[in-house]
Amino acid sequence: MIDFEIPEDARAIRDKVRKFVQEECIPAEETCNADNFEAVKTELRNKARNQGLWCPFIPVEHGGMAYAPWQMHWFKWNLEKVSLVPCR
Repeated sequence: MIDFEIPEDARAIRDKVRKFVQEECIPAEETCNADNFEAVKTELRNKARNQGLWCPFIPVEHGGMAYAPWQMHWFKWNLEKVSLVPCR
C-alpha cells in the first residue's frame, strides 16, 4: 500500500512557505509598481533569506537550503499564487 501522508518536514516547509507568501509576497505585490519594484524585490529577498527560505535548491555550502526535488514542490506550489516572487 502506498502511503500518501505528507512527512512532517514537508508539512513544515509547506506551512512556512505558505505563510511567507500570504504575509509577505501578496501584500508586497499589492503595493508594488514600476517606481518601487527594485526596492520591494530587494526587501522580499532579504526577508526570504532571514526566514531561511532563500535558494532552496542550491547546496548548503553555496548558501542554499539543499532541498530535494520533492521538497521543492512545496515552494513551487505556493509561489505560483503570486507574480512577485523574491527569487526572480
